Amino acid sequence: MEERIAVYIHIPYCLNKCNYCDFYSLKIDEDETRAFTLALLEEIKHNSSNIKAKTLYLGGGTPTSLPTPLLKKIIESARQSFSLPISAELTVEANPETLDEEKLNMLIQVGVNRLSIGVQSFNDDLLRFLGRIHSAEKARSAIRKAKELGFENINIDLLFAIPGQSLDDWRRTLEETLSYEVTHISCYSLTFEKGTRLWKDWQMGKIQPLEEELSAEMFEEAHRMLTSRGFAHYEISNYALPGYECRHNLCYWRGEPYLGLGPYAVSFFPPHRLRNPSLKGYLKGKQAKVEEVVDEEERKKERLMLALRLSEGIEKSMLRENPLVEEMLREGLMEERGRRVRLTLKGMLVYNSIVSNLL
Repeated sequence: MEERIAVYIHIPYCLNKCNYCDFYSLKIDEDETRAFTLALLEEIKHNSSNIKAKTLYLGGGTPTSLPTPLLKKIIESARQSFSLPISAELTVEANPETLDEEKLNMLIQVGVNRLSIGVQSFNDDLLRFLGRIHSAEKARSAIRKAKELGFENINIDLLFAIPGQSLDDWRRTLEETLSYEVTHISCYSLTFEKGTRLWKDWQMGKIQPLEEELSAEMFEEAHRMLTSRGFAHYEISNYALPGYECRHNLCYWRGEPYLGLGPYAVSFFPPHRLRNPSLKGYLKGKQAKVEEVVDEEERKKERLMLALRLSEGIEKSMLRENPLVEEMLREGLMEERGRRVRLTLKGMLVYNSIVSNLL
């Protein structure tokens, strides 16, 4: 039986660049979107002869910033070209500002069965600070409309540790998110990535990151509130109701091969990691280039790093009797589950230092 893999499509356009974003994204140019779509359809066709998909994920950027007919054409082409099974997970990321009834109906019509909405906060002051183009009310109406039209599997992206955010405000945001009865919630700690507007303001002394202690309290509060309402904390930043874990992202975290399409998208076909050119080169028809050859030792390190993000953890044998593991078990940073070990909540808070110590 032919192996199916995860397929990712990068849509590089946004209506506006958020202050904290370091993903490859560009302000949308309506005149350019048609040329981009044609180039993407050509890349899909080029890869369709030897790839079958088990999941399809459109991210960005903001996929829903594309004109509805172009986005429809891309999804239909990818579904057909990669023989995506009817029951397979098909995710599209969206900004609330871009989700009107026409677009939502089209997404349902072409078989999108998982919608990921970038809400970030239900506090308008914090949304302005982040440079988001939508208001809290727009986010509310987008979620309601998506549910009303028939979306059953909805993820809400949230940010915490935002300068100016209080623990009470974070609780209110989580409570409101739960009130919409969505199936998946992603809670990301705001980071100041080099080159972003946020990072520049921090370097100039205009803003300061939230205190680590308060950030840790917010992380723990999300865990407490969401798990008490039936959500499994299945990955450091992700919570899902049973059966609604993001199958596509699990492919990454489990170190499986995947195909990335679109400008600057990454593919992984062990031992090769490839990257597509930026939009300028992509529109000229330039091909993906091998960015890295991942040898077996490096691959084991990556699998360890990614597996420790998951609540399923990692086989003890992969840690090769590492003396640090025993120390972390004693300190309550890790726990044993049968033949596997995983991070505790306390361990998740210091994930980066644990991984760097183990590697």
